[in-house]
Formats: sequence, C-alpha cells, structure tokens
Amino acid sequence: MLANNFRIMLCALGTVILTSCGGGGGSGSSTPAPVTSTLSFPLLKALQTSTVNGSSQTFTISGDCTGAGNLIESPATTLTTFQGVGAISETRTITGTLTVCTPASLADTTIYYYDANYMPLGYDDTAGGGAYAVYLTTPSIPTTVAVGNTGTIGTRTLYANSLKTGSTGAVALSYTIEADTANTAILNLISVKTVQYLGVTNTTQTRYRLTSTGGTTLLSEDVQQVNSNATTTHYVVTYAAPTVTTNAPSAPVAKVASISGTPYVGNNLTASYIYADANLDPEGTSIYQWLRNGVAITGANSLTYTVVSADLNTTIGFQVTPVALTGSPLTGTPVSMTKAIYAGIQQGGLSWSNASALLTIAYIWADANTYCTTSTLNGLTGWRLPTQTELISYIVSLPSPSNPPLYYWSSTAGVAGYHQVIRQDYATGGLSQASASSQIDSTLRFAVCVQ
Repeated sequence: MLANNFRIMLCALGTVILTSCGGGGGSGSSTPAPVTSTLSFPLLKALQTSTVNGSSQTFTISGDCTGAGNLIESPATTLTTFQGVGAISETRTITGTLTVCTPASLADTTIYYYDANYMPLGYDDTAGGGAYAVYLTTPSIPTTVAVGNTGTIGTRTLYANSLKTGSTGAVALSYTIEADTANTAILNLISVKTVQYLGVTNTTQTRYRLTSTGGTTLLSEDVQQVNSNATTTHYVVTYAAPTVTTNAPSAPVAKVASISGTPYVGNNLTASYIYADANLDPEGTSIYQWLRNGVAITGANSLTYTVVSADLNTTIGFQVTPVALTGSPLTGTPVSMTKAIYAGIQQGGLSWSNASALLTIAYIWADANTYCTTSTLNGLTGWRLPTQTELISYIVSLPSPSNPPLYYWSSTAGVAGYHQVIRQDYATGGLSQASASSQIDSTLRFAVCVQ
C-alpha cells in the first residue's frame, strides 16, 4: 500500500535485523532496460486509493540478512483522533522469519493516521517498542507526476510516546519518478532517518510501479542501515504481487472530534468532525444539528452555536449526518458528541463562577481563597479570587440583589491581615452598585471565583 512509504516501511523489521547483523552488501534482481513514459501519473489519487483499500503481500529478504514474511494492511476506514484532531486510521502487521540473523521471527503491528484527504498525520509503533511519529507540517504530495520529477514530501518527527516530551529523531522524505515502461513509471520514495546524537542511521529507497489510472504496486525496498559499530548493513526486501481488498459500495461515515469553547451563556461553541468514505466519494452537504438534552434546537444548523440562557444546566450536543456528493448510498448514520452547559457568566473577558454555594456559605478570606483555587466549578478548574477592580466591574454588570447588601472577598490585600471586600447594593436602573472597603481576614464573606 502506497501509504507505507510515508515512513520507513520496515522500520521495526530493520531494527530487529540489524541488532545482530554485520556489515556487507546486498543486491537486487535485474530488470529490463527502462523506457521513459511521456504520460502523467496521478500520485495523490494513487496514495488515496492504496490507503483506503486493504492489501496483503508476501516478501523475501536478501543481502546481509535473508528471510521471508507477509505484510498485511487493513483498509483505512476507522475513524478516531490523533493529537486531538479527527483522523482515519489503518493497521499494518508484519510477520516473518529470518534464516541468517536473529531473532528468528518477526512480528510488528503499527497504527497509521491520516486526515480526511488521506494525507499522513503520523503513526504509533510504541506498542512494539518503536517510535511515535508526527508530521508537524502537512506533507506535500503532488497531484500528478511525470518521469524525471523530483521533490520533497516532508519530515516526520520521532518521539518516544504520544506525549511528545522530547524528540528522538526525524525522518526526511523525498521522491523521484523513474523510467519503467511506456505506460508505467517507478515511484522511488527515499527516507533518511536521523537519530539524535548519532546522525543518519538509515536510508531506505522504496519503489512502486505507477499506472496512469492511479494504480500502484509495491515492488521493493533497498535498505542501508548504519550500525552502532559504524558498519553498514545492506539488504533488499522484494515483494510478490499483492492481494488487494477493494471496498464494497458503502455509505459515508463521520466522527465528531471535539466541541470547543467555554460552556457559558453567550459563548460560542464550535464543533469539528472528520468525514470519510471507503469508496473515496467526496463530501457533499453534510447535515449539522445542535441538540439540547437530545432534542434538536431550531435553527442551530452550523458548526458554531451560541449558548443561550435556555441551555443553562443542560447537555448540549452536536450531531452530524455525513452526506456524500457521489456514490450510493449518499447518506450515512448521524453521530454526535455532547457538552454540559453550566450556569457561569462571561464578563470583562473573564469567566465567572456562581457565588459560593449559591450564597449559602460564607468564608474567612483564607478559606475563600482555597475554595477558588482548589475547587472544580462549572466543570472547570484553575479558578482564583478576583482583584478588587475585576470584582467591581463584574458586580456593576449584575442585576440588583433581592436582599442587599452582599459582600464578596477580593484578592487585593490591604494592611497585614486585611483584604478588600466588595459590597453589592441596589441601584436605580436595575443593576447593582459596588463599593470597596478593607476588612479583617477573619470576617465571613461570600466568594465568587474567576479565571
């Protein structure tokens, strides 16, 4: 499958083999004299087609190490997330045996991730002791190529795990289009792996036969690995004709990846989702619907929704029904994600909680400060007491209290053992008025928290 060429396809295989093999050279099989085709070859379509379909191929290994095995790639039809964004995944499994090097058996399973256009996002081989790889910028894959074309695809950064706490290296990918026959061309994908503190440790050339209609056949990999003793191990992986699994006509699918935005009245919530179609049918006009406690909200049919007072203390959901532009069936199954909406307030560019325990509990200053800094309020953490200025600005935006006055602690200190308290009073026009005074920290006052 062409998607394999956006990493070192047999990276795990190479690691296992080369831990025990010595230096030397390898050789590949001879081929007829190439013919320079004048045709154009749809590389991007070839990538998409080979990724979305599954395949199975046997292979043999010759050179400094010898052996045989099988490569199985599942269709890339599973919707998931990768690094917090919607993704499509497929699984690659390699099994085999070695007759020269040790260990005597090969076994590796890796998950690869793609965006909605089947552009590579990265892969996860950590379960087998390998790397977690991420394309920090989108790879550049041309729509069409011709014999003689060359280019850079991109770089995937290698990490020890999905937390990306520190890079362990990188793999730079490029390509050349080589002559083959009058109707085909050879795609040579070149990957150069650099490991931190060691430099270049692996150069792999993976060759595919391309057709002008977007067909691909994996032919071989020529691998040169620099060993820890500075010798080079060279081997060639030769692939037999693949068995390709072509997806039957099916409906499109979608997955809601996230609902972003602070869940307060007046704030905007934004949904994101990923669309996929096993037959590569492009997305048409998919149907969006926001829900309140599972019931459709009239007129809420875009990716963005503004929270209103009717949403307080409810669960808001986003539902997408995927619709394809072509193919059959056109419409897929609706999928959704929900988010709880809390009775918080946005004012002055800040998020405010309700007053402490709905104004039933008063605190000394130290306890009010602890209440804000340690509590989960409105489903969120990271709160603090507001400053005197912030609290006054907030209070004068509120309706007048039914039983004034009310007193709230601020974080603004006075003399030792005192902090500013803001008093909320009735004012004409329906809004509150506020005044400040310095009070001893042992006074019992309410707390309102901000972030």
